[in-house]
Amino acid sequence: MRAAADPWVPEVIGRYSLFRQATRRHAPSELIPAVAAAAAKRAYDKPAQKLKGIHPWVYAAMARDCMLYSNERRSKPVDDNALRQMHNYFLDSPGWDHSQESTTSIFTMLLGMAYEQTWYQKNPKNELARSYLLYTKTETPGLWQPEADEWQEVLGAPFQTALTASFILYALSCSHAGTFDPKWPESHGYSKFEGLIPAKELLRVLDLLTTTVEQAKDRAKEMPVPAGRYAFNPLIERPFVDLGDGLRYAPQPHFVLRAFETQNVYYRAMARWGDRFGQVFGSKVEAYTGMQLRHTGEQTVIPEFTWEKKKAGVMRSSDWFVVTPAATILIECKSARMTLEARAGNQKAESLLDQYVGKAYRQLAKNAEELRAGNPNFSHIPADRPLIGLVVTAERMFGSNSDRMRSRFGTPSLPVLTASLEDVETLSSLPPETLGEVLTEILEDAHLANQSLTDAVVRVIGPEAIPKNQLIEDTFNELTPFSRVEEALNRAGDTSPGFPSGA
Repeated sequence: MRAAADPWVPEVIGRYSLFRQATRRHAPSELIPAVAAAAAKRAYDKPAQKLKGIHPWVYAAMARDCMLYSNERRSKPVDDNALRQMHNYFLDSPGWDHSQESTTSIFTMLLGMAYEQTWYQKNPKNELARSYLLYTKTETPGLWQPEADEWQEVLGAPFQTALTASFILYALSCSHAGTFDPKWPESHGYSKFEGLIPAKELLRVLDLLTTTVEQAKDRAKEMPVPAGRYAFNPLIERPFVDLGDGLRYAPQPHFVLRAFETQNVYYRAMARWGDRFGQVFGSKVEAYTGMQLRHTGEQTVIPEFTWEKKKAGVMRSSDWFVVTPAATILIECKSARMTLEARAGNQKAESLLDQYVGKAYRQLAKNAEELRAGNPNFSHIPADRPLIGLVVTAERMFGSNSDRMRSRFGTPSLPVLTASLEDVETLSSLPPETLGEVLTEILEDAHLANQSLTDAVVRVIGPEAIPKNQLIEDTFNELTPFSRVEEALNRAGDTSPGFPSGA
């Protein structure tokens, strides 16, 4: 007799159900340790190696679905064949059920896959440095922002210390089959680390990043995201699982290393301070963009200004202007980010792009029109060269540079591209004469214009021609002593495989 369906678990019809059924054959206490060990072993594989084995996002989905839908009454053993079978089922699943097929477009399908997979391809050094710079070093005069002790409440330790803790927890779990022993910081062997981070602070961060199976189920129920391949994964917030045997398991160690990247810190801060933080965050995105544009001292950067317009009153210009020999660049900054539902690849993604990116296009167009019309308030902005618009968003908005979206938002006043803060870090490191020329070449090539700006820049001038962002490099080198952590690990006999450069 078939067991009654869980009233909370939606019926997932279609090929993804085979993957979920496969994860449900195993008890969490069996599958979670097996996935943690396998994922830890592959954490330092190069991208080419990862393509030959189980993908990191599949390990994350295995652990998620097992925690959310299985129970300890399951008895099927976990072996390599079982993991490979789950992997194959996952690869054969479209990410939605049959009932959604008539409303699922190619655009939303690719969007779901992009948010699922490219997350693992980010450079973790840049991600952590950006988080620290954005939240603690970006000045927004006159506005409230969290103090150091307030961040400690949210992150379990001072911001800088929390980043160090995430690396120690990541390195140790990678070299110990995806596990971390909470008793270790209280042992004599931890003496080599006490000067880097006190044991009590490391344990506070560990607890902050730990969930139980029941807590994961409860958290998933709170999230308004359809069940399926692209469903919310509680491990992103709390990457360690406590199964009650004394150890903590990390089914996807990348989640540990990136526990305090920009996106995760944003949601923790919003949960703590709500709209108060949300309001200052938009100003931080704008200020961070300006700080990056100015960091080399080479770019001609002009900030936002106000002017009076008859009947309309006080008007605001674009947030930033960058003047290069080849083009004048108008910039609008938005703290926009995709909701969890949109990340899951549903139709809400397009409406969010309309709401945030489309609005920025219109703002850029109005400024371009004033500039070209010779508005004397814009006389300090060169209009004797092509105008290019940039919409800067807090995180990468996949699909925003697609032909589909740019034709929808497009304005005759000037061509526009969307850039994330990551892209701004790349663009701001280029010499002025290169910056304008590169953006012009990208806009003239339909294929390049569809890509993320960083990827397009790499294709135009080659990776070797892109200077390192010195602000990011200096911040990473100063904010937390990763090299000293590795030395301490090696002295303690727990050889660290090193800090990864990317997925």
